[in-house]
Amino acid sequence: MDKPLEGYLVGLRLFEWLEHTEQQSSAVAEKVRLSPTTVSNLLNGHIEHPRLSTVRKLARHFGVSVEGFLEGPKVRVPARVVESLRALPFETRTTFFEALVNPDEPWWPGQSEPLIQALQSLADAEQTPDAPGISPDEFFDFIIHASSEEARLVLFAGAETVEQRRRAGAAFVSAVAGLIRQGRITGAEVAERLAVAGQLQEGAA
Repeated sequence: MDKPLEGYLVGLRLFEWLEHTEQQSSAVAEKVRLSPTTVSNLLNGHIEHPRLSTVRKLARHFGVSVEGFLEGPKVRVPARVVESLRALPFETRTTFFEALVNPDEPWWPGQSEPLIQALQSLADAEQTPDAPGISPDEFFDFIIHASSEEARLVLFAGAETVEQRRRAGAAFVSAVAGLIRQGRITGAEVAERLAVAGQLQEGAA
């Protein structure tokens, strides 16, 4: 790497890897033979340009390359969640996404009982006889972590017209914007989610 490493990015990625692997910073510091103070300073952004050797130690600990470490952990959406959502009729599925951005009704789990009841019936035998059920949390995780390919597979399934594809794409984009406003998507994830939303809109045209 020719450019110096940016401390804020290394700190952000280290926090994400710790969260993703459910490890404590002190335990990681001990395993990679860094002082707890150094790891703490990385997390707090107090080291402007960390040494490549330091980042390499951390990357090796998490089982990735330095480039992989700086990209952050990839959270995959379970295939059964994708298939469950795809199996829903277009109108039913799109209505769920649109319900998330209804300005007159709070929608996060625990706040909108009708929506949650609807989500909990996603695997209703009459609607999805061959698809396993998904939980409300898995539904929201799909919005937060789905790749552009997964989003297309789900949102455009059953769409017969360009107008329907645009409607589904707009519902997903609005849901992402709502998550950002709610603070559920922060940091570098915002740019990544906006990129997915933009790719989805392009595919809907």
